[in-house]
Amino acid sequence: MKKKTTMALCLVLAFVLSAPAARALDTAVPAQKAVKYYEQNKTLSSWWDVLALVGANEDVNTYTLPQLNKPEAKDVTGCAICLLTQMALGRDPKDAVCSDGATPVVKSLAALQKTDGSFGTYLNEHIYAILALEAASPAAYDREAAGRHLYAQQKADGGFTFYGDTGDVDMTGMALLALSCFRDDASGACTAKAVSFLKTARSATGGYISPWSSSGKESACSAAAAISGLAAAGTDFEDGQWDATVKSLLSCQLQNGAFAAEVGLTAPDRVSTQQALIALGDIKAGDSVFKRLTFKLSAVRRLYADGQDVDAQYASFVEKAYEYGIMHGTPQKCFLPKSGLKRSELAAVMARMAVTTEQFVAPPFEDIGVNDWFYYDAAKVLNAGLMSGIGGKFLPDAIVTRGELSAAALRVLEQKSFFTDPAGQLQAAVGEGVIEDIPGRDAASPVTREEAAAVFVRLKEKIG
Repeated sequence: MKKKTTMALCLVLAFVLSAPAARALDTAVPAQKAVKYYEQNKTLSSWWDVLALVGANEDVNTYTLPQLNKPEAKDVTGCAICLLTQMALGRDPKDAVCSDGATPVVKSLAALQKTDGSFGTYLNEHIYAILALEAASPAAYDREAAGRHLYAQQKADGGFTFYGDTGDVDMTGMALLALSCFRDDASGACTAKAVSFLKTARSATGGYISPWSSSGKESACSAAAAISGLAAAGTDFEDGQWDATVKSLLSCQLQNGAFAAEVGLTAPDRVSTQQALIALGDIKAGDSVFKRLTFKLSAVRRLYADGQDVDAQYASFVEKAYEYGIMHGTPQKCFLPKSGLKRSELAAVMARMAVTTEQFVAPPFEDIGVNDWFYYDAAKVLNAGLMSGIGGKFLPDAIVTRGELSAAALRVLEQKSFFTDPAGQLQAAVGEGVIEDIPGRDAASPVTREEAAAVFVRLKEKIG
């Protein structure tokens, strides 16, 4: 008897261990059904229809497109939607002009940013402006100020809202789209709180009841907004944690492929269908459709007026240096890729990347003063031992050599090199994988800003 029981247990265990892992929800078929619904009527009524189909990788040029109106120069939402539509259609956003026929929409929208960093009167206007400018021309506006204003709108419960002190799902999903454009610690903290809010705001069955609903039924738009925001935040929909929310959205899909506004309704709802298809596309892509719009210009050319001068091998590093917030261009929106990296600039980058203390001791050098833009950064890196003076001076305008940059990188990595000479330090930094071994370029060779961007990005990605 014992032998039979043991054998039976082994068979059960063998079945359990060999059973296939649970599969993620199928969202591809529902997305295809929604596309088929659009194909029944090839006329698109709004830019949201365009965005939904682009997010599903459909060629919208086979449809009759909505009329693209030129926005008024002072209309935040109009300017933002104009730019997003241009990009959804694969057109250069910098070609778009306002209703006066001359003023670039990018310039007009950027000019609408207020001194506190905000755009417009309502939070949704601010979010649209961020999404449009981040995709079209990130260097055109004060993104740090825009980010700070966005963070300040988060409520105590972790959500965001159109008005009041209690977060709502729709606006929180929208806010996550904009938060994904920033990579600083503050945006990360806000994102974590917003995702937590979306978890706790779910109904017993996993969906969301819209604050605007009088029926108390789960809403397609709210579920879609949450899903798109979560996708922008990097959520893994394969692990099953959000299956109930996805099921809630899919339960609103009708036989013809359209989506109803709420669970249990039978009439197609245009807005719900748009938002649902966008959300399904975001799940498949693992990111927001706003990050997947196509452009004529490379990212580095959108960031900087002289972006075309950046060598191809350094372009991605220059882009990442901007995204990470460690290197920026001049007030004239130029990067100056071929210019030498100054010691003052090295101090600023090192302070942003590697100094966590606000401890301040005045630098003992007469060639820098409190009115210099880099003064406090220089003080921080000097106090942290990441840089030192040269011959009793700081020499802020001196061009950094490959040996000096290697020494600074090794200090950030807390790697004690056996070499004290510049050539040896360069060799050690090459061994750490933070600087390239370039034939004909020795430790005394000057470092250009584009070369430095590559070193800083590698260093940033090593230290986290």
